[in-house]
Amino acid sequence: MGATDTVVCAICELHAEAVFRVEGMDCNEEVVILERRLKPLAGLEAVSADLIGQRLHVKYDAAKLTTSAIVDAAGQTGMRMWLEHEEPAIEGGDMALMGRRLARSAMHYWPPARNSFYRT
Repeated sequence: MGATDTVVCAICELHAEAVFRVEGMDCNEEVVILERRLKPLAGLEAVSADLIGQRLHVKYDAAKLTTSAIVDAAGQTGMRMWLEHEEPAIEGGDMALMGRRLARSAMHYWPPARNSFYRT
């Protein structure tokens, strides 16, 4: 397929394809959860997952469905997804979550070990 060829789809009015990054998608069960949530969306044609790259390739009818609607639907599963060519959005709730994760990871380093040089 050359650079000037267009994709013709017998199903879609306005065929589109998008690649999304899915944070933490590393097992088939998560793919199944995403597929179950996305398949009912009007205009969705196909979904395929790349677990190693944590990517989701979606074929859809852009006349009926938007990428933001796909991202929102994925968010309802508790997973965070964004278009591959964009940076992930950080919302207020995400900042709180990141703060909790940082605090939790800091617990692994504090208090110092008993035989540490911090002993008094």
